[in-house]
Amino acid sequence: MCSDLFAAEASQSSSSLLTYTQPQLWQEYPISYWIASETPPPTRARTDTHAFPSCLLCNPPVFAGIMAEIKTGIFAKNVQKRLNRAQEKVLQKLGKADETKDEQFEQVVINFKRQESEGARLQREMKAYMSAIKGMQQASINLTQSLHEVYEPDWHGKDDIVTIGKDCDALWEDFHNKLVDSTLLNLDGYLQQFPDLKVRVAKRSRKLIDYDSARHQLESLHAAGMKNDRKVLKAEDELKKAQKVFDELNVGLQDELPTLWDW
Repeated sequence: MCSDLFAAEASQSSSSLLTYTQPQLWQEYPISYWIASETPPPTRARTDTHAFPSCLLCNPPVFAGIMAEIKTGIFAKNVQKRLNRAQEKVLQKLGKADETKDEQFEQVVINFKRQESEGARLQREMKAYMSAIKGMQQASINLTQSLHEVYEPDWHGKDDIVTIGKDCDALWEDFHNKLVDSTLLNLDGYLQQFPDLKVRVAKRSRKLIDYDSARHQLESLHAAGMKNDRKVLKAEDELKKAQKVFDELNVGLQDELPTLWDW
C-alpha cells in the first residue's frame, strides 16, 4: 500500500514536485499517526523525509484534517487547563485546599497597578493640556487676524500687529514642542512598559494556580497510599514542570516590578 503511495514521481528534468497516484491512501492511516510521526512509514519505494509534507500538500483534505485535529487537541488541552484552574480556585475559596501566598509580591502588584493607573491618568491630563495649548495657539492666531482686519490704515501700529502675532505664535509652538519632548514622550515610554508586565503578572497568577493544583493532586495520591504507582510518577513530573514554569516567571517579576516602582 505504501509503495503504491510513493510509486509515482515526476522526472527531475521536468519538475521537482512529487506526484502520487493514490493520495487517498493517506486516509487509511489514523491522523494521529501522522501527527506523532515525522516521516512516513518505511517503504521499499521511498523512505526520505521529504515525502511526508509533499504528500500532505498533494492531498489538501487530509492536510486540513490533520491541522483540525491538532487545533482540536490544543483547544481541548486549554479547556482542560481552565477547568482545572476553576476547580482549584473554587476549592481554595471554600477552604478545601490551601493556597500558596506571597504577601510581599502581592504588595508589589498593588504598587504596580497603582503606578499604571496614575500614569494613565497623568497621560490623559497631559494630552488634554497639550490640546488646550494648541487651542490657545489657534485663538492667538485668530485674534491677531481680527485685530489686523479691524485696524484702519491710518491707525498707528497697524503693521506691527502681524509681527506681534507671528512672535506670539512662535512662542506657543515652542512651548508645545518643549512639553512634548520633555514630558509627553518620556511619559509614553514609561507607560509602554506596563502592558507586557501586566500580561506576565496575570500569567504568573495562572501558573501559581497550576502549581497548587499539581501539588494537591500529588498530595491526594500520597494520601491514598500510592507511592511508586505510575500515576504518582506522572503527578510528580507535572508538579516539577508546574513549579519550573512558575519559578521562571516569578523570579523575573520579583526583580522587574520593584525596579519599576523605584523608576
